[in-house]
Amino acid sequence: MKIIYFMKNGFKYIGNHEIISIILASSIFVVTVVLTSKTIFLKKQVNDYDNYITTIDNKISTEVEYYYSKQIEIEDIKYKRSAIKELANCLSNPYTINEELIGLTQELQQIFNKSNNNFAFKYEDLYTGFSLSYNENQPIFAASTIKAPTDIYIYQLASENKTSLEEKITYTPHYYNTGSGILKNMSFNVAYPISELVKYSILYSDNAAHNMLIDTYGRGNILNFYQTTLGTKIIFTSYSNWGETTASDASAYMKYLYNFYLNNEEYGNELMTLFINSGYKKIKGKEGQLVASKSGFSGTVIHDAAIVFSDNPYILVVLTNKGYEDYQSFFNEVSEKISYLHERYWANKINECNNIKQY
Repeated sequence: MKIIYFMKNGFKYIGNHEIISIILASSIFVVTVVLTSKTIFLKKQVNDYDNYITTIDNKISTEVEYYYSKQIEIEDIKYKRSAIKELANCLSNPYTINEELIGLTQELQQIFNKSNNNFAFKYEDLYTGFSLSYNENQPIFAASTIKAPTDIYIYQLASENKTSLEEKITYTPHYYNTGSGILKNMSFNVAYPISELVKYSILYSDNAAHNMLIDTYGRGNILNFYQTTLGTKIIFTSYSNWGETTASDASAYMKYLYNFYLNNEEYGNELMTLFINSGYKKIKGKEGQLVASKSGFSGTVIHDAAIVFSDNPYILVVLTNKGYEDYQSFFNEVSEKISYLHERYWANKINECNNIKQY
């Protein structure tokens, strides 16, 4: 068999041994290109997240939705008929939304319906489980909000003696990232305790620290934990150290953080303190209220997921595709309206429960 191929100066015939050589050389070239491309792609997945498509063109829903948690019975109050038991049950359960709260939720709905850019939020009262949400299952690029569930997972393992926060990870050029953080200004080949990397991840939103932690603990392990424990749908599901999030998933892991804080004095207090002192906060509480949050920003997306420590703490997640133009006034407006709605919710609930007949 002979193959004719074209050369600059005309045609040439080649024999079988030449065909084998050409095929072998071509195969080596193809494999080299594939491996090189894969290496470049994987490195880009680890170190670069600025090129993700973050625009949300269509909304799943344009209405605020209500949710009521299952009624909680107070079984340990042993009275045949007790105003105390009735009062406890009343306070621990949501109640029918009145006209005032309907009006407030409509105001929120109008804010989020102004454009596709202000597209998702979730509010949840941590005592009763009453929540309001808008497009809570709409996926969007997570940006640095993904650092929160990563760090929560690590502290959960530490509380179970499944990892040591004093174990060290070496910072190498592989983890370098030009985005937020302080490690990008540090020397390579220096080992840092895991506790320090978690601190950098939360306080300074350090991308390199996040990459080091994800590489050490495994994205698949973290995904399995959250899907199994909380039933999350989006976070950690894509091959990326960043991936996507939803208001629903973000609310779930922030609620988990709050319960971890309540039930684990040593690790819970330490971790919550980091989130309270985190940088780049977007969500605000009223004056004097602490806010534990982890924000994220990249390209046009600017997010925040927070626990607001009011007299009755609540979760607030706000995900936007708004970009940097006057984004803080938008977060301020949503924060203030949710704060007022939360106050009115509890004022009406207390008034409702105070009407229980006392005898």
